[in-house]
Amino acid sequence: FGYLGFCWGGKIALAIAADEELAPRFVASGGIHASLKDPEGDVQRAAAAKLPLLFLQAGNDEDIRPVHKALQAGPLSGKHVVRTYHDMVHGWAGARGDRSNTRIAAAVRSALQTSVDFFLEALSH
Repeated sequence: FGYLGFCWGGKIALAIAADEELAPRFVASGGIHASLKDPEGDVQRAAAAKLPLLFLQAGNDEDIRPVHKALQAGPLSGKHVVRTYHDMVHGWAGARGDRSNTRIAAAVRSALQTSVDFFLEALSH
């Protein structure tokens, strides 16, 4: 199984990846504009990740760089995907995203395709 969460669901993706009992049930997890509001705890969970993670953040989301750095230091470093859409705002790929705006629509398509590619790669192993 794979898990993809939006906003608070992205925090759950990180928790799943670090959990001794839950992680083995999944091949990968990820979050789009993940609500990572516990910098210290999020970095600790990232360092303990036991499966590939995907994070696609908005420009006004919490700084993902410390989490990314912790992921890169782990044994799965080449399997994680972390990207910030600097010109998007939190919620752009969910209910808040105005798909009539071509810039937002393009970012949504990019995020969804990146997610599909990430999970296809994880499920192929």
